Amino acid sequence: MNCPFHNRWRVLFQFTLCLALCSLASSTLYCQAPENAVTRASEEENIREAVLRYQMTGYDSKADEDDEPTERPREASDKERRTILISISGQDPSKEFLKRLRDIPLQIKPASKGKFEKEPFPGWLVDKDTNERAVELYVNEIKWTSESKAEIEGGYYCGGLCAGHYKYKLIRSPERWIITSSELVGIS
Repeated sequence: MNCPFHNRWRVLFQFTLCLALCSLASSTLYCQAPENAVTRASEEENIREAVLRYQMTGYDSKADEDDEPTERPREASDKERRTILISISGQDPSKEFLKRLRDIPLQIKPASKGKFEKEPFPGWLVDKDTNERAVELYVNEIKWTSESKAEIEGGYYCGGLCAGHYKYKLIRSPERWIITSSELVGIS
């Protein structure tokens, strides 16, 4: 029998069932999102740390100015890089982030602790506290290419004619993020 009353109940039942399933799926996704967001934020901090460590330790600090170029570009000699200033997306890093780098035997400070001095030519970045030359290392926003691969741009700035901008590609190993390539995008 095809009763209009039964059709209404069937439609109402199907609608209620559909609504309940959608609600269940939505709440499941909602419950998972914060965990994934926290994990992603933590991984982004790990990516930034990996790139900054690469920038700090990847330069041959023992080479003289007249030496041949090393495998990775040099940003400054030991004398010029007593202080490393760090910037993340144009902002000072958190104190917690700076603590991650405390094992590196350099003075590491937030970028706001630096200032540009016009003299001597072409002008240099200096530590506000010591007035010694400094190098600012920076990283920008992260672009995820998969769950285990990312790209990030960053570089260094140490003066009027002393800067380099790179694009880094990273892959997640079981233990840490590894830089698979660095491509020079611009230099001065």
